[in-house]
Amino acid sequence: NPINPSILLEEDNGTTTSPTNHNHNRNYSWVEELMASGVPDGRKRVIGLAIMPYLANILGLPDDVVLEKCREFIDVSCRNHGNCSRIYDSWLRSQLKLVKSRGYRVISREKLFGMIGL
Repeated sequence: NPINPSILLEEDNGTTTSPTNHNHNRNYSWVEELMASGVPDGRKRVIGLAIMPYLANILGLPDDVVLEKCREFIDVSCRNHGNCSRIYDSWLRSQLKLVKSRGYRVISREKLFGMIGL
């Protein structure tokens, strides 16, 4: 199931912007923290709304690195939170293609945490 694209094209203040107009001055340390700690629920949302846009569209990392970092996040979520249901590589690849082709931005921390109950 692809992520709703309208969420990803909004700035923190709710105004819609061009998907290629990234603000490189924003603080994304919270995304790195989520990647390191994992989450008890909402892994696909975290991957599609924060991790992939951050790694692919903000940092500009190659696809193989983005996919490996996502797999590491999935493993960490399993180890730290017991959230071990499978997320298929085919979903990761299709989601990455979508995130990159549409230039998705990183969702705000507040919106994401509200969606996944953190």
